[in-house]
Amino acid sequence: NLKQMEYQAQIQRIYYVLELIDKGRACTPQTIASRINVSNRTARRMIRKLKDKGHEIDFCRQQGRYILKK
Repeated sequence: NLKQMEYQAQIQRIYYVLELIDKGRACTPQTIASRINVSNRTARRMIRKLKDKGHEIDFCRQQGRYILKK
């Protein structure tokens, strides 16, 4: 089913964003957006979805990047 495949692809991208943040490779929504080829707004929505799922993600202004609290 095409819808199911699209949903799975979206979930994979969201968890790829989590991986980028966890490894310190996700500086800004712009960086994330360019890495996964989505808009800045979509990147921010993906981060919001991860936060809503319970992942503690914050933006550290000193480091200029997102961080994942473990």
